[in-house]
Amino acid sequence: MVTQKVLKGSVWLFSIRMISNFLGIATTIVVARFLAPEDFGIVAIATTIQIILMSISELSMSQALIYEKDVTKEHLNTAWTMSLIRGVLIFFILGLCSGVLEKFYETPGLKLILIALGCGVLLRSVSSPALVLFQKELNFKQEFLINFFAKIVSFVFSIWIAYEYQTYWALVFGMLLNDLVHCATSYLLAPYLPKLSVSKFRSMLSFSGWMTLSNVVNTINWNFDNLFIGKMISEKALGLYKMGNNLALLPSRELTIPLRQLLFPSFSMIKNDANRVFNAYRRSQSLTSFIVIPSGVGLACIAEPLIPMVLGNKWIDAIIVVQVLAIVFAVQSLVTLVNPLAMAFGRTKTLFYRDMLMFGIRLPLVVVAAIYWGLEGIVWARAISAATSILICIALIREIIGYGFSHHISSNWRIFVSCCVMILFIFFVSHSVLAKQLLNFQYLYILMLIVCGGGIYLSTVYLLWYVSGKPQSAEQELLALVKSFYRKLGKKHE
Repeated sequence: MVTQKVLKGSVWLFSIRMISNFLGIATTIVVARFLAPEDFGIVAIATTIQIILMSISELSMSQALIYEKDVTKEHLNTAWTMSLIRGVLIFFILGLCSGVLEKFYETPGLKLILIALGCGVLLRSVSSPALVLFQKELNFKQEFLINFFAKIVSFVFSIWIAYEYQTYWALVFGMLLNDLVHCATSYLLAPYLPKLSVSKFRSMLSFSGWMTLSNVVNTINWNFDNLFIGKMISEKALGLYKMGNNLALLPSRELTIPLRQLLFPSFSMIKNDANRVFNAYRRSQSLTSFIVIPSGVGLACIAEPLIPMVLGNKWIDAIIVVQVLAIVFAVQSLVTLVNPLAMAFGRTKTLFYRDMLMFGIRLPLVVVAAIYWGLEGIVWARAISAATSILICIALIREIIGYGFSHHISSNWRIFVSCCVMILFIFFVSHSVLAKQLLNFQYLYILMLIVCGGGIYLSTVYLLWYVSGKPQSAEQELLALVKSFYRKLGKKHE
């Protein structure tokens, strides 16, 4: 029963990510054609401040509702009330501080952007908390529909504003409309009558308290560099960094975010069975790395011809950001499932300590690198801090379920070897006579690199799997899935 729910939930979640991010990518690419890196930099400063404020005030009520065994109307009322209070506070803080921040960054227009984003936070804060009840049962159909409608509206409006006016308000109004549609449709698909109440606040905070602290540290850790670049280097550098970071995240984010959202309730259901948790984690982690690592490495390999073709020559300096961070995010997929695993076992305090440790490592690395080596230095500093983070997370996973460093290596060594082969193959193909002939046809050139790279990766990984004796692994599960698909396809044509 749990397996069927997981499969259905995964289909909806992956559909959400694919459609939402296809529209998000399309919006970014089209808008980037009309706007300059400086425009993205100004909006990045505002959104970073908004994100940090949201993190500081985040009480993780949704996770607490999922963790709660029996959710009552009072739990929903408490979650909605606390979310409303949080939204109002953020709105007023952004409004009061907007003028000061505009002067600090010497960026005209930042004040109005911050006030607009505050309105978006207020809208999102009063969305229906009843959506969590569907997530708790691994039913993500409603969330799919809500995100689909919100993204479609945001997509159309952002492109229209960018085309007509060529202003950064295309990005801001797009986000505002997304929040408005999300709020309205949440009540249509998850009906709920709001009522002010804090009766269950204390019991819910017992779970979410450490998660709140962890989110604060983690958000500041991953966003302070945006504020630092915007002030110490330039808005253009921030725009390049933000764009490169977002593009580099695409291969890993599309799979890992829905998996984390799906596996938290899944691990919670089976946490009392050590063998099931161990095997579920192993299978999920192996499958994640099988797809994410070659995707990230492949993106890094084609970034040099891809970015000028897609975004234009004004974004060329973002290539190094994409190349380094795409590989960093890909390798981090080894431990990306540690959060839902730890949360399912109530180890939120441990996650907080981990995030504090990583903040202490990452902050000085990024600051020193920015001062001495600029934007490129920050990128390499992130790579170093990511390597440290992976080792820390593996130690935490080993402590929780006994899945240690050797398990991660034995499950993923074929993937790493195959990626190295893919890199060498793409290098030689890109310098071949055929590649030089296709340089004037950039789309065909990039398509050739993608097809060749993907083909050599799959060929190598399955060859290594066969030579290794066909162990139970992601290769086996994906092969069985393909065979099942063709069998069903064959029966339909009979």
